[in-house]
Amino acid sequence: MSKGKEKAPRYGKLASIRQATAPASVEAPSVVPDIPGQAPDQLEPFSAHLMGRTKRLLKQAAAKEGRKQYELLQEAVSAYLAEKHADLK
Repeated sequence: MSKGKEKAPRYGKLASIRQATAPASVEAPSVVPDIPGQAPDQLEPFSAHLMGRTKRLLKQAAAKEGRKQYELLQEAVSAYLAEKHADLK
């Protein structure tokens, strides 16, 4: 790397969004209730493809709320399943 040239921070914009808007403490909502008699759900690896714009907006929304991207996805998918497929257990 040549002297005099400074590299811009990779996540500089997201860091500034996070600092400007992050609440003091955020508690992740428990969207999926535990089923009596069964062990509570645990996180499992999951992979999916998103459109570039959607991925970027998800990242910005998570930074703005001070939450992880997977938390927003979990909340959105749970809301979708509750609304469209309430019969699934």
